[in-house]
Amino acid sequence: MACIAILGAAHLSSGQALADAALLKQVQSSDAQVKKGQELFLKNNCNSCHGDQGKGDGLAAAALNPKPRNFHANANWKNGTSFAGLYKTLEEGLAGSPMSSYAHIPAGDRVAIIHFIRSLNKSIYSDLSETEVNKLDQDFGLAKALASSGKSKVIPVAVAMEKLVAEAAGERAAVEKAMNQIKGQSASSGAKLFQLAVYDPERALTLLKHSRHWKVNVQEFSKVALADASHNGFKSRVASFSQQQWQELFDYLKKLL
Repeated sequence: MACIAILGAAHLSSGQALADAALLKQVQSSDAQVKKGQELFLKNNCNSCHGDQGKGDGLAAAALNPKPRNFHANANWKNGTSFAGLYKTLEEGLAGSPMSSYAHIPAGDRVAIIHFIRSLNKSIYSDLSETEVNKLDQDFGLAKALASSGKSKVIPVAVAMEKLVAEAAGERAAVEKAMNQIKGQSASSGAKLFQLAVYDPERALTLLKHSRHWKVNVQEFSKVALADASHNGFKSRVASFSQQQWQELFDYLKKLL
């Protein structure tokens, strides 16, 4: 019986090793993965904070505190620079920072994004091991997530904004009231700054009225305003706003809405 138990344990151990090896092979980096990751990095607006080259110099960086991660530098990483640490960050986000969870993105896409990030400065990123992917599988069900055929439910921002305006009938009265208040306060610095920041006041106010998460802090507000600014009512010029201008605009709109 003892012999059978030992053989059974050995069989299970061997099976796990094979599974880990298969999973490791599945998530290994390649030129195709890195290219796909770069495209997804831009598509999912990672560059709005981290910059096109991942140096932490994106358009929203000036308004964020703490500043976005520079993926070329090996310092002050909350979850470390390992593949598992990066996956954990994308899965859970970073509490107390502007970095939110990206668990809505398919696991395969997140893996590709991680490979792009790790390609930016290979000297600070350790090699991926079977032990690491096994831990990821235990903690986050990596194998099952990769096998899932589920796709991102995120729709293009331009389509989302059109849909938002069309469905905002219940909020229209509040938006119109806010627009009238802004017109009546046209001489105030807040109203002037708002007019400077938007190309479509109704669209911008509808967006803000629909989702109140931007009221958490000025960092969240700037992320909303900069998320595809050519479609959400805000002008692209807001990217050059100073921290003081962001704060003043945030304070004004928070009181207004």
